[in-house]
Amino acid sequence: MAAIDLPRLSRLLRLPDKNRCIGYQDKKTSDGSCINPVEKHGAERIIRYFLTDPLPEKQLHRVLMDIASTSLCGDHRKDQVTYIANRWETRIRKGYPELIEHDPDMRLDASPEGVAKDLQTTIRRVNGAIAALAELQEDMKDVDATLGDVQRALNGLKGNDQSIKNNVGLLEKTVSTMKDEFRRKLGQVQKNMEEKLRDELEALQENQFDVSDDDEEEDDDDDFESRPTTKLRQTEMATAQTLF
Repeated sequence: MAAIDLPRLSRLLRLPDKNRCIGYQDKKTSDGSCINPVEKHGAERIIRYFLTDPLPEKQLHRVLMDIASTSLCGDHRKDQVTYIANRWETRIRKGYPELIEHDPDMRLDASPEGVAKDLQTTIRRVNGAIAALAELQEDMKDVDATLGDVQRALNGLKGNDQSIKNNVGLLEKTVSTMKDEFRRKLGQVQKNMEEKLRDELEALQENQFDVSDDDEEEDDDDDFESRPTTKLRQTEMATAQTLF
């Protein structure tokens, strides 16, 4: 991706003043923007990043997510990360059509058919993750049962001979350690999968792209929570809710 010039990027993204939070709040300012400072972050950091480090197209969304996360002023505004990153990405794609020419996969189809296709793809990913998580939980039960059988077998080996008791005790300790470690690792895998599911559902619910932002000069950056919901978006939200 070619380097982005300062005036054009500022106009596209409508960035706040230096070191200001990029988020929105409930109309505590005239335009609903957040006035809290963000130390060492904000518009200047975003602009400098694009000026000095041109990116491959497919890394654009990930980088925008990272920058949005570090440019919000607190945990109570972190839920705006996906919305803001998607809005930026939409505007950059529209303002830099060469991105679309270089990478056909970057095309943004705002038609009802295109939105429906993206929705179906997201639902398939979520359902796939749900199935994988359920399979993992079953595997955890099976391994736990196997380790329980080993423990019972060791208990049956106990006798009066002190050497046998010592050996069995050592084996029991080893099995217990293995069991705890296995549960810990699988628990972490399960946590990661659950977080991925939440991210997918959040992206689905937020309808990812702000496809109505055609007029760059029009002041359409009201508090995103108050944005109108179309019939298509209502249908998508209802579909997302049925996943769980």
